[in-house]
Amino acid sequence: MSREADAPTLLEARGLVKLFASGRRLFGARRFVHAVNGVDFEVGVGETFALVGESGCGKTTTARMVLGLEPRTHGSLSFHGTPMEDLDPAERARFRRRVQVVFQDSNASLNPRKTLRQILATALTVSGAVPNGDRAAVRAAVVRLLEDVGLTPAESFLDRLPHELSGGQRQRVGIARALAPEPELVVADEPVSALDISVRAQVLTLLDRIQRERGVAFLMISHDLAVVRNVARRVGVMYLGRIIETGPVGAVFARPVHPYTAALVDATPLPDPSPAVRGRAHVEVSGDVPSPVQLPSGCAFHPRCPIAVDVCRRDVPELQDVGQGVSVACHRAAERLAGLELPTTAPLTAAPRTPPQEDPA
Repeated sequence: MSREADAPTLLEARGLVKLFASGRRLFGARRFVHAVNGVDFEVGVGETFALVGESGCGKTTTARMVLGLEPRTHGSLSFHGTPMEDLDPAERARFRRRVQVVFQDSNASLNPRKTLRQILATALTVSGAVPNGDRAAVRAAVVRLLEDVGLTPAESFLDRLPHELSGGQRQRVGIARALAPEPELVVADEPVSALDISVRAQVLTLLDRIQRERGVAFLMISHDLAVVRNVARRVGVMYLGRIIETGPVGAVFARPVHPYTAALVDATPLPDPSPAVRGRAHVEVSGDVPSPVQLPSGCAFHPRCPIAVDVCRRDVPELQDVGQGVSVACHRAAERLAGLELPTTAPLTAAPRTPPQEDPA
């Protein structure tokens, strides 16, 4: 899943902030959970951009703000260069059709009392992709969607209920429903985390094929770096509501500059690591993630960082360009970069791969 270098920007997020009220202290001010704390990113037409990080870092809340399921406390979102605030009601309705979602739990996201025919027909007619009264056209469109996601012969799936399908098949139905309105952007929130490892590969291959055939862009939300390594062109690493490193997947994973990114990469097993990767000093991270209700001063990672100094405890670092298209929010980025040897055997961009054969599991 890749993006051409000159691809125009589809979605742009600037300074996204989301605070959740967390009650009041006795005789004190109201407390807030800082779920997202100033996030910037872009998704190009036809590319896959991934947000990664451990649970609670704010990546799903960011996705919900993009979808309009969660109101923004601060910040802006633009689609095709138009700020969301400037869209009239008709344009907002078009935006909702052009941006769809694939949920993590396919079992919970599908109506258990509806057949696949009814689920997909509703998505097609409500979005206006197919006229509501034309039953033949609706049925033909449902069959095409099922075939597109590898559920064949489609006629044998039309009258099945979700509980009659395997987990991989249900996720394919979720993908088909997201494709029904012919979107330009699909937000995929942990789309394979609930699936068996073999089925994950099949679903990811399906998403890759859909992107190549339809030109759909993906905003991928994941905690699995192995998944991101294989499907995304660019990645943003989140920690306590902020993006702390972002850039091309190959560059970020081959030469992680931020200590937190390095710790995540070190924790991901590689089948055949390069000598440079094997010989790299690992970053040891200790302690627990601080509370998002009371964020640490300065860099939010400094209580767990093995190389933190006084400036880390005092000042919040801003994203700075460190080359190869990578930006890092770390006061010691230059020192880290000077101590890293760029692997000559590791690609700086997503490497081509031979996808596994699809099986409608």
